[in-house]
Amino acid sequence: MMKSVTSSIELEELLAEHQNLALLVSGNQCSLSSLGQKELIDTAEREHLVLYQADIFQVPRLISLFGIQPTLTSLLIFKKGQLVEKKEV
Repeated sequence: MMKSVTSSIELEELLAEHQNLALLVSGNQCSLSSLGQKELIDTAEREHLVLYQADIFQVPRLISLFGIQPTLTSLLIFKKGQLVEKKEV
């Protein structure tokens, strides 16, 4: 089971601790079983990244920080504490 990120401050703390991680952002965490989302999760696992999830409506600041579309599911990949890739389905 993925751990949840509940604030942008928590994300900053995680990035300082882990440096390399993936964040799955969705407006509906109950829909994580869709094929597109499975592919995003598989991407994070292939890269051996610690995987977290966030509900875009619980952490709306992610929209402006990373240009996320609230109607899509996004995978944000961070390396060395910096966003290096964003995938959306």
